Amino acid sequence: MRNRLAASLAFALCVAGMAAGAGAQEKEALDAAVAQLPFKDVKYFDLRDEAITRVSLLSDALYVETASNKVYAVDRMTGVVRWVFAIDTGAPLDFPPVIAHGVPEERTRLEDDLVKVRVRLEDEKKAKNRDMVKLRQLLVRSREIQETHRVLCERDNFYCISKGWLFCLDRMGGQVFWRKDLSRLPLPIIPSAAPFATRSHVFVPDVKLDRVYPIEIGRQDAFLHLQAAGDITGQPVYEDPSSYFTSQDGFVYCFNVNGRMTWKHETQGPIKAGAAIGIRRWSEGEGKQKHEVLEKTCYVGSTDMGFYAFDADGGNLRWKYETGALLQTPAVAVGDTVYVKTENGALLALNVKPLHKDEAGKVIGERRDGELRWRIPLGERFVVKTPSRVYVLGKDTQLIGVEEMTGALKSRHDLAAFPFILTNTMDGTLYLVHPAGHFYVCRESKTEF
Repeated sequence: MRNRLAASLAFALCVAGMAAGAGAQEKEALDAAVAQLPFKDVKYFDLRDEAITRVSLLSDALYVETASNKVYAVDRMTGVVRWVFAIDTGAPLDFPPVIAHGVPEERTRLEDDLVKVRVRLEDEKKAKNRDMVKLRQLLVRSREIQETHRVLCERDNFYCISKGWLFCLDRMGGQVFWRKDLSRLPLPIIPSAAPFATRSHVFVPDVKLDRVYPIEIGRQDAFLHLQAAGDITGQPVYEDPSSYFTSQDGFVYCFNVNGRMTWKHETQGPIKAGAAIGIRRWSEGEGKQKHEVLEKTCYVGSTDMGFYAFDADGGNLRWKYETGALLQTPAVAVGDTVYVKTENGALLALNVKPLHKDEAGKVIGERRDGELRWRIPLGERFVVKTPSRVYVLGKDTQLIGVEEMTGALKSRHDLAAFPFILTNTMDGTLYLVHPAGHFYVCRESKTEF
């Protein structure tokens, strides 16, 4: 008996040793793949003993779904696990999770503002000649920021759907606030695509296909729906104060959260790609007249082979570019460039603001027919923009470095070892994830190559 136990223990240790050896070899191969990249500022962390099935990058966290039906909230820069949500429906998430649009960024801004106000408040208290009016104003401002921040924290949530159940969690702590069986609401919903969320509503596309339901966070109920004349395609998107979605009827729709249609615009064919929203900010004027200008554009690709740029607030057509190919993938807008993939296998980079220029290069007006900056054959999607260039994903999982303004190819690197290469429009950080739980957080080297 003792010999049998010893043999079993030896076999178990042998298997563990083989697994450790295989794991070490796997890590070495991944290290080698990352070492050949120009991203020399590399951080590594791992999520041990979990098989990763999907990863989403949302604000300051990676949300990692695993084969054990868990969701890990991981700090995107340090790898620290904030919380783990064990899905109790016996199934994985139906769609990628979402967070309340813009709330984490607004929360950070308020926290920064509060620090500045408190510093000014302390300085005023210590001043020899106190200005009591200014002191009271700062106290009022401090209380206003604190109250706004408190309300915002209550709406800083994480949402996910599994087997038709909608879960609402605290984004920072992972506490489950509530859960709802969407099929048992006053207006029953069977989700057909990923939702999107604001501080007040979660918008869920329904299997009826021609409608989106805004679920009010406070009541967790849906009493109205946003309706198109045909099947809704892709994930709806939101940019305060409106939601946008496209339909097989050939229209792009803009609604407010109260269910009122703000505008709709027709293309010349069914739309199979979801809408994308791009935002540009710049300053105009000088001195006291200086002010920030905000421009929002709704981008839509259609099966009529046209790529459309609409004023996101008013719905007017800004420009339309004829691509010569079907478009069925949502665009990605980053800075002054919008990237769109065609179904004939090309990735296009278009100028957000196309301009007519004379022979001397002087701007003489805006173009209504769009402006192609460059085209990459067999390009799959935009990945990340760094200070020196843009990186896109090409054929056979190649990471291609491109000069943003000219389209000149600067580098090619094989990333076939990483099934999860995350698109990042926030900053110049590249995220590479292996299903065995290996994470690489990469920043571009300053060394030219």
